[in-house]
Amino acid sequence: MIADKYLEIQERFSFWGCAMKQSGRTNAALRSRQADREALSRREAAALLGVSEGMMIKLVRLGRVGAIRIGKCVRIPRTEINRILREGVR
Repeated sequence: MIADKYLEIQERFSFWGCAMKQSGRTNAALRSRQADREALSRREAAALLGVSEGMMIKLVRLGRVGAIRIGKCVRIPRTEINRILREGVR
């Protein structure tokens, strides 16, 4: 279910270059690799949850959505996305 929704979102985001061909990989290979990722960007998580990226940033800052910082990047684990879909934001 979530993987299908994620692929649908990737299709919409492809005009921003998110699914562009890189290093000889095809779009399908990139989408497949990204669908298997354990953590999503704030933009991708916001799109899956149907909220704006600004709202997702606020929820992460308030601690209502668990996130991981990797260097300058903020990633939201799939387990957190699944929890929000099941229970809602705490």
